[in-house]
Amino acid sequence: ETGQVASGHNAAGQCAEDMVVAKLGGEASKVRFSEAVRPRTELQVPVCERCQGKYAPHQFPEGVIFQGK
Repeated sequence: ETGQVASGHNAAGQCAEDMVVAKLGGEASKVRFSEAVRPRTELQVPVCERCQGKYAPHQFPEGVIFQGK
């Protein structure tokens, strides 16, 4: 909505998605995520089951990999 961009990573039990939402502030349901990619391998990291339950599918881009699916 605002065009702001933030990045995050998994740390201390916090998912990258949660870190991004915290950095941006505002309403979590308005945040749109990109796919997560490991820098060394350039392989996509699946969205964990916890984040699948916390964030709506439309908040992720088409083609994103979901863990367990």
